Amino acid sequence: KLEKSRELVKELTEGRLEVLKKLQSNEYTKNCRATAKEVATTAINAVIARLEKDQAEAINLQTVDSVRAKIKDDIIGKNHVYIAVLPAVRGMCISDKIIGLVEGKLATIVTRLKADGLDTTKLESLLADTKVKAQSAYAAYKKIANNPGTTTYKTDLAAAKAALKEAKSSLSASRDEIDLLKETVSDDSSSSTSP
Repeated sequence: KLEKSRELVKELTEGRLEVLKKLQSNEYTKNCRATAKEVATTAINAVIARLEKDQAEAINLQTVDSVRAKIKDDIIGKNHVYIAVLPAVRGMCISDKIIGLVEGKLATIVTRLKADGLDTTKLESLLADTKVKAQSAYAAYKKIANNPGTTTYKTDLAAAKAALKEAKSSLSASRDEIDLLKETVSDDSSSSTSP
């Protein structure tokens, strides 16, 4: 029985380590910008180190009950790999990508539209809102990634998802506003060229 429990420890930790190593090898972090990738990698490495330590300790325990307690409290309890770390790292990268989009490509579009003499007040307000919501989602996901064993991880994850959803919907509204402004430009140019 003790051997079986130790085998279970190996199975549980190795499955989780495999997922974490995939996470590390850019499978989920390829969309992250440098800083977010660094933060995600640090969080992943901390979970890997904890799992390896838990595995080593569990295999040396001498009773079935102590091995089972170690599995429940530490291996699974402190390292919610599938239900906390994975979604948190994915969420961080998506939130970060949105922030990057607002600061980069979309900021350039605003500048161009302003140069065309258009009123970008509504668009700028939407983009500012998108960025704030994406930053809020990023911070929430980062907190979970760095501490996947908290008892509040489920509610934290729900809050992070809600913030990301709001950021996406605000981003979508920003894109609609850009399209409207671009139409204004093309309407103006076509009406000025028509006889």
